[in-house]
Amino acid sequence: MRETGEVIPNQLKKPTQKPTFKWIAFLFMGIAEINVWINGEMHQEISNLNDNLVKIIRLFGPDCEKYYGLER
Repeated sequence: MRETGEVIPNQLKKPTQKPTFKWIAFLFMGIAEINVWINGEMHQEISNLNDNLVKIIRLFGPDCEKYYGLER
């Protein structure tokens, strides 16, 4: 985050470039994978992503982006 100048809110809602891993893990707890069958085809979606989580996922790199369906 320091290299890119990105910030996310910490537990006190103040911007930080040094979030703890515990805080990052806590933020990811709300993400859910949704599987829906439509006309015999399974569609997979990720729900509850917000701007801060997308920012973190993008900072983790292409493999993480692919896992969460955020490929560019």
